[in-house]
Amino acid sequence: MENFVQHLEASLHKGFINQNIRQIGNYKPKLLINNTQKNETVLTSIIEELHQSQTFIFSVAFITESGLATLKSCLWDLKKKV
Repeated sequence: MENFVQHLEASLHKGFINQNIRQIGNYKPKLLINNTQKNETVLTSIIEELHQSQTFIFSVAFITESGLATLKSCLWDLKKKV
């Protein structure tokens, strides 16, 4: 567990404080925002990452009911593929 915490702390430092430091581990923090000019949404970013990942942990501060329903549907589809 201590190794996980060290890797997570180093990844958060690199992702949000100093991108020039060497990253330990495979964690890649990313701040997600809705950008309507580029047609990018938080929900589509999360779904794209889910399809590319074998395991995941994410935390969402605010979510609509329709967004939650979409995520549940995506997770259900991914579960069926396993």
